[in-house]
Amino acid sequence: MSRNIIEAARGSADARRNLARLGLTITDLSALSPDQQLELIVERLAQIPNPAHRATLAMEIFGKTGAHLISLLLTEALGI
Repeated sequence: MSRNIIEAARGSADARRNLARLGLTITDLSALSPDQQLELIVERLAQIPNPAHRATLAMEIFGKTGAHLISLLLTEALGI
């Protein structure tokens, strides 16, 4: 996640597009602590109704383990 945010800050179109798919910009995230960034990203992912789309975007943001990570985070943090 941090790498994706850093890449977005450096101007990576792919990283910025991934954040935009969650309705976020680097400006939204840069003022937050890593914990707050994670919480906001998880909240936005939770709003995606299609599980396949949610998993794909989680992998784009969190890497290969993103789908498993988001499942765990949604279950633990949001009770989904």
